[in-house]
Amino acid sequence: MISICVPAIRKPQSLKHLVDSIFETAADPQDVEVIACINTDEPYKDVYLMDKRVAYIVVEPTTAIEGWNLCAEMASGDIIMACGHTETFLTDGWDILLSSEFEEHKGQCWMVAPSTGRRKDDTGTPHYFINREMYEALGYLGSPIFYHWHMDTYMRELAEAAQRFSRRPDIIVRAKKETDDNEVRRLPRQPRIHAQGEHALQYARKHLMHLEIMKIRNKELETMWTE
Repeated sequence: MISICVPAIRKPQSLKHLVDSIFETAADPQDVEVIACINTDEPYKDVYLMDKRVAYIVVEPTTAIEGWNLCAEMASGDIIMACGHTETFLTDGWDILLSSEFEEHKGQCWMVAPSTGRRKDDTGTPHYFINREMYEALGYLGSPIFYHWHMDTYMRELAEAAQRFSRRPDIIVRAKKETDDNEVRRLPRQPRIHAQGEHALQYARKHLMHLEIMKIRNKELETMWTE
């Protein structure tokens, strides 16, 4: 099972487009679940809940990272994705390609970055897949020390430092940049939020990364001894 976790906000049409693309391109849609987190103050809450293909969590207003983590707690998949609600899955049979990549690294904690098309060198990892071993080792889908920015950067750097990271340029998950009234309203606060992300990233690199690499190694040893 592949679990796709999505914090959704004020764009039910975007989430529908995402979900359509997920199931239309998956080779085995029955082996994919979508879990979305929406806030209690969401003006389109009833519209969201009409899509029965999605399992919803309704919570008090929260951050995207907490939304991802709440969805991950519900996830039943061996592969878990942190996904945005404006993404589009473009690769037919992406689930087979993804599963084969994780199968090659069976017994290890692992992270896979799809192609996003956001940069010419495609080095970004705004959204990513991890296996259950990685999730259980770290205890999160996204580190809760981050508010918004740089969480994905830290996850990539952590996985690379642990040598537990790969890219699949043949799996294309592309984002459509959107703005809405809610985002415009938050613009004056974004420099402070960005600064918090920078501070959290530097702290995590210096004080947390080596500890979390140890967690990854210990989880792999635990998995090896229980098999």
